[in-house]
Amino acid sequence: MNNFSPLELRKKLYNDITPSLRWNGVDNLKKHKQKCRKQLKKLLGWHAFKECDPNLQILSTDTV
Repeated sequence: MNNFSPLELRKKLYNDITPSLRWNGVDNLKKHKQKCRKQLKKLLGWHAFKECDPNLQILSTDTV
């Protein structure tokens, strides 16, 4: 008899995970936020974004 339950396995895996960017409630919150923002920018590829003209106007929405 197979006692394998995908739901139970997922629950166990979920309960065993400790999020790497979890705030522990003790460390400096401001520094923690900076760390989280840095990681988010890395994941979004923020370094590849270019600053654009603040008066940007969309001239056409036609696609080729």
